[in-house]
Amino acid sequence: MENRSIYDIRKEIGRILVEESPPKNNVNMVVPIPDSGIPAAIGYAKHSGLPMELGIIRNHYIGRTFIQPTAEVRKVRIKLKFNANKHTLKASKKLYILLWKIFCLDTLVGEGPSARTLRIDLPPFTLIGATTRLGLLSAPLRDRFGIPLHLEFYSFEELVNIIKRGARVLSNEIEENSAREIACRARGTPRIALRLLRRIRDFVEVKDDKKITYEVTDSVLLKLGVDKMGLNKLDMHYLRFLFNTSGPVGIGTISIALSEDVGNIEETV
Repeated sequence: MENRSIYDIRKEIGRILVEESPPKNNVNMVVPIPDSGIPAAIGYAKHSGLPMELGIIRNHYIGRTFIQPTAEVRKVRIKLKFNANKHTLKASKKLYILLWKIFCLDTLVGEGPSARTLRIDLPPFTLIGATTRLGLLSAPLRDRFGIPLHLEFYSFEELVNIIKRGARVLSNEIEENSAREIACRARGTPRIALRLLRRIRDFVEVKDDKKITYEVTDSVLLKLGVDKMGLNKLDMHYLRFLFNTSGPVGIGTISIALSEDVGNIEETV
């Protein structure tokens, strides 16, 4: 649907609705809910052979809001939004009312009784979310995502290819052993692998060289405090504390022993 207008897309969906929900014999009119339902109603009427009439007229007035203290007041506000075209509606025995309320975002402007809604038109899109802390999302929000997936780490060979490509982007030549050594210390994460590659590139450029050799890679990673398993100084302190502690230990105790913030340990170790 790229490079197509929302108007044309809604008309096309009206045609699809005719195929999925054909009108019954006693339906003799298509009535859209303004404003977003009108294009779909045009498409539906065109392909179903039914006439389309504006049986519901929308009022436009400044400062409209449905945020009111009681249901009675809200009903009055809704009646102010739409007016029924009684002449058109009475002339029909049965209507096919088409409501179309997607491709838009309603956002709240202001607070309290003076608040009002602002509608922003949106093109069709697919939302893809990624998180390592799924439990912090509310259940209704999680249910909005129709296909939950669990992502695995990149394989070793995939990381090597990513590092080689990163070196080409940086206009540096990299030895096979050097790329594999960086991949070994990247914890299966391209972001970490490319960060290490950029730091090694900085050392190479200081020496006015363009080739990343294994010797340079090993030397730079040693200076950066990244060991053969990709662990840094804080990681080693954490593991050493667990090894020397008999029995289970909580994150608060670890934080005090390492003189590190709890959040820092949770997010970085």
